[in-house]
Amino acid sequence: MLEFIGLFSLILLIIGVGYLCDKKYGTNMMSVNSSDFGLGALFTDTAKQQSAKDDEIASLKERVAVLEKLVTDSQYDLKRQIDNL
Repeated sequence: MLEFIGLFSLILLIIGVGYLCDKKYGTNMMSVNSSDFGLGALFTDTAKQQSAKDDEIASLKERVAVLEKLVTDSQYDLKRQIDNL
């Protein structure tokens, strides 16, 4: 029980020092924002960014479709066989 009180007192002391530094020196030690951790960009996906992602996905799907046509085309297979000779 005595260890818990000592730990609790230490935590309160650290919080108190942080609070006093905030008030006296304006260090902003006690304020935490998502931008402090670099997480703001992860959670703010704007409509413009989403639109750009959707456009890129559509473009990639078109390219894959063209490549599938090329690979499954019988003329492509014939050309490959001739090149292998």
